[in-house]
Amino acid sequence: MPKLNPAPPAEVIRKLRRLGFEGPFAGGRHLVMRHPHTRVKISIPMHPGRDIPRGTLRAILRAAGVTIEEGANYKGLPVYREGEGGVARLGRAG
Repeated sequence: MPKLNPAPPAEVIRKLRRLGFEGPFAGGRHLVMRHPHTRVKISIPMHPGRDIPRGTLRAILRAAGVTIEEGANYKGLPVYREGEGGVARLGRAG
């Protein structure tokens, strides 16, 4: 299993947008992002000067439906692809 490193919130938000999530929307100390097709909501902690810890990052990836291997791979981010029944599965961006 690849090792996840703590990441800045802005980088996590960028990656979630590439996955099709909308936002971020205000939600107190955390921002909320939502996927328009699956209606999945993910809370992103925004604390000045602090990166998102590994465990929290792993939970965010899991909630987004991304494997740890895909989340650790910065070049080939997975994306949602439309299928006959809506969002079919995650695939590789290419």
